[in-house]
Order: sequence, then C-alpha cells, then structure tokens
Amino acid sequence: MIEGHSYDVPPIADAPSLLAVGPAAPPGTPVWGLGSAAFVMAAWIVSQVVVGIIAVAVVVAGVDSWAAASVLFLLLLGAYVPPMGVILVVLRRKGSDLVEGLGFRRFGWLKSIGYALLGVTVVRIAASLVTGLILGLFSQGKPPEALDVTTLFPPGILGAAAIVIAACVAAPLVEEMMFRGVLMDAVTRRWGVKTGVIVSSLAFAAAHMSLWLIPAYFLIGVWLAITKLRTGSLWGAVMTHAAYNLVSVIAMYALAAIGRS
Repeated sequence: MIEGHSYDVPPIADAPSLLAVGPAAPPGTPVWGLGSAAFVMAAWIVSQVVVGIIAVAVVVAGVDSWAAASVLFLLLLGAYVPPMGVILVVLRRKGSDLVEGLGFRRFGWLKSIGYALLGVTVVRIAASLVTGLILGLFSQGKPPEALDVTTLFPPGILGAAAIVIAACVAAPLVEEMMFRGVLMDAVTRRWGVKTGVIVSSLAFAAAHMSLWLIPAYFLIGVWLAITKLRTGSLWGAVMTHAAYNLVSVIAMYALAAIGRS
C-alpha cells in the first residue's frame, strides 16, 4: 500500500519459472527454432572454451598423472552438461520429450547396423581419401600433428575405458542430439531438408576444430544426417557415430602399439 494505492503482487508460486513444464505439445509439433538452436550451440561453444582453459591450466600446473587424468575425464564429460541442460530445459518448456523433440524413436536394428557398417567402411574410406587429397595439395602430403587420444590417460584398462566412455558413448549421444536432433531440425523447419543437412554437417565439421579435416568431418556429418533420415530415428545416427569413433580409437591404440614395438 503506497499513498492509498494497492498493488497486486503475484505469489512467488505463480511467477514464471525456467523449469516450468509447458502444455503437452501434440505429436509432430516442431520444437526447435533457430533461436533455441542458437542457445544450444552457444552453450556448447562456451563450455568448450571453459573446459579448454581449465585443461591447459591442469597441464601447466603439472598435476600428478592420475589426478590430472581424473580431472580431464570429468572435464570431457562436463563439457556436455551445458548444451544438454539447455536442450532439456527447452523440451520441458515446450511440453515435449526426447522422442518428439529429438527423434529418439523406435528403430530397426538391422537397418541401423547396416548404416553403421557403411559409415565405418565406405564413408571412412571416402573421408580418408578427401583428407589425403587436401594434404597432398596444400601441405606436400605431410599431415599436421594430430591429437593422440591414447596419451590423454595413463596406459591400462582404466585409461582405455575412460577414452571409450568419452569418445564412444558421451560424444556420439550428445553431439547427435545437438547437430542432428536440434540444429538440423531447426534449419530444416526454416529452409528445407537439404539445407538442414548441409548446415548441420558444416557446423559438425567446424566443431571439431581441425581445418584440414573439415571436408572429412563434413562427409561424416552428411552420412549421419542421412542415417537419421533413413532410419527415422536419432538412435541410428548415434549408433553410427559411436561405431565410427570406436574404430578410430581402436586404430589409434593399434598404431601406438606398433610404434612401441
């Protein structure tokens, strides 16, 4: 009450909440617009920058190998928390779920396995040929130094398990949610399927921050988008992505073993 005037103040319980559940969306209702997709991508970029800075600080500080490995493992997984958080908040606010909002629908195992096998063979060979051509044209065939994931953690079962969890479980799941589940759907909704595939694949390639490998990652991104579209489920793309990364990890360990022998 101020000078005879009363003001209606809504109770705290009635105030809008970031985590408020929106009305249930009818099946097939579009969830992702360019704005919400941009928030997810921004959360991803910020988390990558922060994690990178902390990781460098850990290395510079000379932390004990196992302590540093534990911190690094938590950082690798923690980098996915902000974009995941934004995705879940948007789905909750719009009354959607992982099935309608991201495409985690039932899928055919045989078809999904077929696309995964093509991904780790034909697509991998094509990506390797493109990378080799680019290196031959612009760097006299000498590849730039690449990160050897086998050196991120101490040798042994625990180190290998940490790499597999980060690269073959967490990365495929969250990256497919971001690029094929959110970004591709948002762009497709605005400009059509072809543009959605191209834009999401370019973003996927750029996210790996390797100039030489952008064409290869673009091809991989296109195949993952095709896999989602053809299988009708994001699970197909997740499986293919996980299989591709697993083959890469196995190849790196094999090469490291050969180098030590």
